Amino acid sequence: MQTKKSNPNKRNPNVNDLAKAGWNLCHTLLWSNQEFNESEIELAQDLIEKHLQKAINVNRRFVSFCERVQMAYQYLQQNPNRFVPHPLKWLSPFYEFGFCGTKDWYLNMVHERTLIPVHRFELRVMAEAYWQYVLEPTKEQYQNGKKAIMHYNTTDILQAYNNTILNFNYNN
Repeated sequence: MQTKKSNPNKRNPNVNDLAKAGWNLCHTLLWSNQEFNESEIELAQDLIEKHLQKAINVNRRFVSFCERVQMAYQYLQQNPNRFVPHPLKWLSPFYEFGFCGTKDWYLNMVHERTLIPVHRFELRVMAEAYWQYVLEPTKEQYQNGKKAIMHYNTTDILQAYNNTILNFNYNN
């Protein structure tokens, strides 16, 4: 009988770890040129953690969180005059023009996927690749994610993934 070897690099992140990874994605994509103090970062991570804790399946909720952040990132990229307010405002569950405002975008995208399964699927691929990397931060996992994203020929998503992974490694 053969036993399955466990990968020493694979982690089983808790909600707090996923909140930190979620903050890393937000900071990388939405506020890359801004610095925040420890208190601001902790409060932002707490808001993300509260969002994730509402889920039956935290991992699935994390992936959808990442997709929604990417949607906001793409929205910003369409017009240089657009901006995202301070993270504590944007992540607040009471600020309708922030993260909670991306819920309708996300639900519309999910609905479109019932009609066209690959609709904006590159967002899901990047979100799942990042989640997999958070679980197992290895060169192989990074390469797998990069290869999957490159299949969709979206340089903005690939660059977002690369930057997010770089910051994840630098900040963790």
